Amino acid sequence: MYVKRTMPLKFILPFGWRTHATMLVWSSIIVYLYSCGWVGHVGIPFLPVGIIGTAVAFYVGFKNNSSYDRLWEARRIWGGIVNMGRNWTTGLIGHLNGTPGEVASLRRELVFRHLAWVNALRHQLLQRRSWEHDYGYDRRERAAIEADTNAPALAFELERFLGAEGKERAMDFRNPALQLITVQAERLHALKRAGTISEFGHMELQRTLAELVNEQGRAERIKNFPFPRQYGMFSTVFIGIFLLLVPLGLVFEFGRVRPELAWLTIPLSLLVGWVFATMELVGDYSENPFEGLTNDVPMFSMCRTIEADLRQMIGDTELPEVVRPVDGILM
Repeated sequence: MYVKRTMPLKFILPFGWRTHATMLVWSSIIVYLYSCGWVGHVGIPFLPVGIIGTAVAFYVGFKNNSSYDRLWEARRIWGGIVNMGRNWTTGLIGHLNGTPGEVASLRRELVFRHLAWVNALRHQLLQRRSWEHDYGYDRRERAAIEADTNAPALAFELERFLGAEGKERAMDFRNPALQLITVQAERLHALKRAGTISEFGHMELQRTLAELVNEQGRAERIKNFPFPRQYGMFSTVFIGIFLLLVPLGLVFEFGRVRPELAWLTIPLSLLVGWVFATMELVGDYSENPFEGLTNDVPMFSMCRTIEADLRQMIGDTELPEVVRPVDGILM
């Protein structure tokens, strides 16, 4: 997630550079043909071009609103995960019975298993799907950030919280995060039978686990169900058609006013192309908020925040370092 107030040119310019290059070549060809006296063959009135542009703008606006809804829902899901982790730890502090040493050990076990779940979920959401991006400056930025922050692999994270045996057990499952929730539920049931947790406390902690399962399901719904491709694909097609027509309409209009101004078709075509291509790309990169790219949900930093908060709540002093933005990007 980009966290600075303004974006420098090095982030802005790569947006739509392919469109810039295409528009530069295409508009130059149109102006050249016009200068050769072939205006009757290459120029068209701007009125139909403007009508198409208006329709395309409405269509892209609809797509961008829908993409933003997916991004904002993803952020709300992780906000819920943060809060439910605090509820889980608060419940453990209030409902566990036994000697101070036993209670402290149980709290640490159950909190660490929750932290393993959070990180397992993050890694599962970062697994690439066929409809997600596999190119672009975002991916290179993410690689650089990971090198700086040393974002650990799933096996390392699980072993850090669960030990070698717990890691192996979780990694044997297709959905390690869901398996960890199952283990939590089994452990709570055993503690209730042993009298370490009261019936009411068991019910409250089970309710928290149910909410965590719901949050995982909501995140998996966004991850595994792509933005409908008919909307995403035709938005690109419509913009392409419109941008091909823009130089034809502009050169025709400049020719009607003053033929020597036809060269203005090139910069104006570039400007129009940049605006529409940027609108398209903003929506395109918002469709899949769990890719781990520049503008996605900063799951790594949120996992570290959850870990620091929960470990401090149970009296642990060995807290992880806060993840800082690198070049304005928070992972």
